[in-house]
Amino acid sequence: MRSFAMPALAAVAVFALAGCGGSDDKADSESSTAPSSAPSAPATPSTPAAPAVPSPDEAQAQALTTVLDALKPGLGSDDKDLSDARNVCLDIKQGKDDATAAKNAAARYGTDEVIAAGIVAAVKASFCS
Repeated sequence: MRSFAMPALAAVAVFALAGCGGSDDKADSESSTAPSSAPSAPATPSTPAAPAVPSPDEAQAQALTTVLDALKPGLGSDDKDLSDARNVCLDIKQGKDDATAAKNAAARYGTDEVIAAGIVAAVKASFCS
């Protein structure tokens, strides 16, 4: 969530500042071109952008739900399970190995790692390749 906050705040600031201009006074135009004494924001080290995480379409979601239910009856029956599947996909897209993705899936779904390994395989096969 934190990675989305800064770009959102920056966008709000840009739009807010865009509406503040428009004065024809010479003093305003001179002051707006004068160098600012306010310190600029420190440069942040470049961090790789988070990989895009796809959402399953309706057919993919149904196929995934069927597989999840086969792995553990009742699994995949609510929207949280599909949200958790997107988080599994994020682990995959971030390059985490299958064992790590399965460990994380086990925690998300409340299953053992054997079932979680099946979840990881199902997510890969259904919508996250």
